[in-house]
Amino acid sequence: MFDPAAPIHRFGRIGRALAAGAAIALSALAQGAPPAGKAARAVEATATAPPSASGYRIAPTPSWVLDIDAPKRADIAAGKGPGYRVLLSDVQTRLDAPGEQQQYVRSRLVATESAALPEVSKAELPFNPAYQTLTLHEVALWRDGVRHDRLASARIELLRREERLEQSTLTGLQTLLVVLSDVRIGDAVDIAYTLRGANPIFGGRFAENFQLTFGAPADVVQVRVDHPAARALRVKGIRNEAVPEVSRDGDRESLRIVRRNVPMVRAEERVPPWFKVWPSVHISEYADWGEVAHWAEGLFDDASPLGPELEARIDAWRGRGLPRERLAAEVLQAVQDEVRYFSASLGESSHRPKPAARTYAERLGDCKDKVALLDAVLQRLGFDARPALVSVQRKRGLADYLPGHDQFDHVITRLQIDDKVYWLDPTLQLQGRRLDSRGQADYGMALVVAPQTQALARVEAPASASDATEFDQTWNLADLTRAAQLTSIVRLHGKAAEAWRNAVAAGGTERIAENLAGTWARVMPGIRQTAPPQVRDDREANRFELELHYEVPGLGSYERGMLTVEVPALEIIDAMVGPREARRDMPWLVDQPRRLTQRVRVIAPLRFQSRPPAPQDVNDKHFALTSRMEVSGNQFTLLLGYTRKLDAVLPGDLASYREHLQAARRISGTTLRLPLLDADRLRGVFDDIERRVQRRYGSDADALRELVVQQELEVALATELLKVSGEHSPLTGPVLARRAQANNMLNHFDATLADVERALPLSTRSSELWSARGLALLSLGRADEAAAAMRSAMEPGGDALAAKGLGNAQYYQGRYADAEASFRDAAQASSGEDRDFALIWLFLAAQHNGGKGRDAVAPFLDQSDAQRWPAAVVHYLAGRLSRDDLLRSARKDKQMERLNLSEAWFYLGQQLLLSGDAEGARRMFQRTVEIGALPYREHAFAQLELRRATAR
Repeated sequence: MFDPAAPIHRFGRIGRALAAGAAIALSALAQGAPPAGKAARAVEATATAPPSASGYRIAPTPSWVLDIDAPKRADIAAGKGPGYRVLLSDVQTRLDAPGEQQQYVRSRLVATESAALPEVSKAELPFNPAYQTLTLHEVALWRDGVRHDRLASARIELLRREERLEQSTLTGLQTLLVVLSDVRIGDAVDIAYTLRGANPIFGGRFAENFQLTFGAPADVVQVRVDHPAARALRVKGIRNEAVPEVSRDGDRESLRIVRRNVPMVRAEERVPPWFKVWPSVHISEYADWGEVAHWAEGLFDDASPLGPELEARIDAWRGRGLPRERLAAEVLQAVQDEVRYFSASLGESSHRPKPAARTYAERLGDCKDKVALLDAVLQRLGFDARPALVSVQRKRGLADYLPGHDQFDHVITRLQIDDKVYWLDPTLQLQGRRLDSRGQADYGMALVVAPQTQALARVEAPASASDATEFDQTWNLADLTRAAQLTSIVRLHGKAAEAWRNAVAAGGTERIAENLAGTWARVMPGIRQTAPPQVRDDREANRFELELHYEVPGLGSYERGMLTVEVPALEIIDAMVGPREARRDMPWLVDQPRRLTQRVRVIAPLRFQSRPPAPQDVNDKHFALTSRMEVSGNQFTLLLGYTRKLDAVLPGDLASYREHLQAARRISGTTLRLPLLDADRLRGVFDDIERRVQRRYGSDADALRELVVQQELEVALATELLKVSGEHSPLTGPVLARRAQANNMLNHFDATLADVERALPLSTRSSELWSARGLALLSLGRADEAAAAMRSAMEPGGDALAAKGLGNAQYYQGRYADAEASFRDAAQASSGEDRDFALIWLFLAAQHNGGKGRDAVAPFLDQSDAQRWPAAVVHYLAGRLSRDDLLRSARKDKQMERLNLSEAWFYLGQQLLLSGDAEGARRMFQRTVEIGALPYREHAFAQLELRRATAR
């Protein structure tokens, strides 16, 4: 831990939600929101009470504080934002002699929504008792413009809260918790206090960043620094033009910035760390980075002996005679792996490292301790190794700020060997063993702690540093008797290898395997692991490989001897994402590895006959994607390569970036149609189908002939495939379901029932199977059983087709009222042809149920086009078209003429039945049957009507 400063104040969870822009905290380092404040100016202090037994003082406001007017209430109706409003944020700092510092903090907040009341009514005031004292001045509440002092009634507790203990960090911070009771919407909560003292590690120098804008609207924001004129301060606005008002009073000078009616800043997701979300002003006493480096030299200047144990270790390293890079790598690995990370950042130890001998003896230390140890050993071995201060939070954004000690939160080592520069982080673990194979974290900028340093240095990754991930997946579908087998190999290089190596060390390979399976489960719910994960780790080359094996029952969609399989490259697709916001004011972070490659191989049962398409590329200023497809025998391979060019997308580039992302995602997958049977061996089957169809329907091609051929092929192909795949294949259920539907359309109803019986226990699409069963039973005249089957079909989803099927069964049961209700539901839930057929049967059922057919379909007629088939039937039944009009409409499309006429004759027969002309109806039904439109329900229903007429 290299802790730059402690937070000043937090208002409950609001203060902890800084990243969401809903903060009410002021931190010397981080993005936050305003601190707490006082309500009315107290009597000027002439003395300060000594600390109470609880560790804090209560005293009036210091005389040096400059008061400022601010609202005491808010317009709740006009309130916008996160449920609260900042009426006042006031931070005033007084500097005296070097090291003598006071900081007065005052905040006035009002909850505009009830959800913010628990946070606005609670304040957390952290301080470090090692060098700070906290004096509480005000705890008050404004209600309807009237001040109510709550200092005496507030619950005030001093807490020792090590919130970063889980990260192995002790800070010594204490928190003064202030909780007010009876706080209501519209009440303004006023808190004011002063922190006295500064960490002596800074040598009396001052540098601090003050926030000017927050995650909520602010009425008044004041930042003021009162200091001796001899202590020159520099000021820089961060994401704003902050120019302070300067005033002199004798030998003192005051810098003051006042902002009024400050709009809220809404934090956006995935903002790059170098971008300052909330505008601020940086004030620093340092003239240049050389002065900061000189300060840091004093921290790491330790001439204490290394001790016999460490000296012996150094002699052993020296005696091995290793090449320079190899020797440095071994020392680095020893410090990384043997010295456990633990930070005790108490007082000056927040920045000053322990002696190297102590760190080595304890095998315990934080970043500065481990860097001091590493550098001491490397220097003793003759290396040029120096500490380098960095900011994990700001990265390259350091360059936007003034020189100051407050900008750093981490320290690493700069090692130079001849003309090569390496940036080493001894807090990392499980890195590659060689310097030239290590990953390089993105630190952005660094301040090298050396006498010659005058500026920040850019942390460049060495040319050998790698950050690449390869996904290699093989889908084996060659064996039709078993489920598809997936072998997934993830190969990682450099920084990516180190990240996965640590993830496996922390969570185990099984957890990683589960997470990867979860990625696939989004599109393949039945996936399951079939073998333990295999890990292959090469730390010399810094490569890490994880091999996983899965089984995917039911992969793909079966139809007519073909298996349609989606081949998505999910890992690369998941990497190519953009922001959820429609528009942004802040950059979008692109933090994928620099190089991603993916190979997806599909092994099919038979050779591929088609050629792959031409290669495709998408190029954007932020990334590039290449897509290649290869075919060899029964293997198909999709090759994808993603390269990240930039690490952020600026708002002005977002539209183009999104457009290219969509184009890249479109070419990051494909759909394959895999033949499951050898067509050459099925020539005799195909010829037999052609002869049968020609005898029945002639040689002239039309829609009826084509439809019958398709269903005959479906039955034949399914039958042949079941011979090859066997009873226990995952294909058995889908193939039987397809054959059942095809048999239904060919009027092979007994065969349909047999296939449904076998398929139901194997299929996840039981609704379609129950519908097929219901239609087969109804066509056989078993209406009661058909109705029960249709009700089962409706249970999972209750779709419009199932409702229509139930209506047909109820119609032939003679339950016309129930049928009318079912057809009405179907009409309301469907559109196009499905709705037209639902309306036809709604008319027939309603006409049987009291002669109200026309009234039943009247509300739908305006949505039905009489010029389109089968809507013409609805208009005929409703009396809007004549019989001749209906027949002309049926004959308009010559391709569809036979199919349309089979429907026209059937519904003409139904109309004749309703009018009492049974003989005329019989002739119409006979014409329907003679056409032979087997795939249409009207053919089977006409046969049913003829059987019923004979029975009568």
